[in-house]
Amino acid sequence: MGLKLLSAESTLTAPSTMNGAVQVRVYAALAAVITRYDTDGTTVLGSCTVPAGAIAYFEKKPTEYIGATVAVLATSVAYTHLD
Repeated sequence: MGLKLLSAESTLTAPSTMNGAVQVRVYAALAAVITRYDTDGTTVLGSCTVPAGAIAYFEKKPTEYIGATVAVLATSVAYTHLD
């Protein structure tokens, strides 16, 4: 299985839809709480801690938001089957 990059990596802190991303790759240089929000950008749907130096993948609906307690690097991705 491969990983297709769909956007340039950017800094994420404030809740963002990541331009309608469905799958988001996050790199946390420092420990961070990643939160998924409803389409209003304020109603929390779920959250978890990503330890310092870790990479994590999150799935969300295109209209939902994702944010972090400290600056993390994030990019939209998709999984592909490489032949």
